[in-house]
Amino acid sequence: MDTMQEKVLPAVTKFSNYKFIKAMTTGITAPVCATIIGSVIAVLMTPPFPPTATG
Repeated sequence: MDTMQEKVLPAVTKFSNYKFIKAMTTGITAPVCATIIGSVIAVLMTPPFPPTATG
């Protein structure tokens, strides 16, 4: 665990602080959130069972 904190963590932190990496992260996260919300709404509007089904 110490080796990871001493050698890997600084490199990953430096990489994640690049401006274009932050832009890519933001650019990917927003559409994914919108897709998940849209999928939930689509499932709620058209449930995956017939309307005549009873409990």
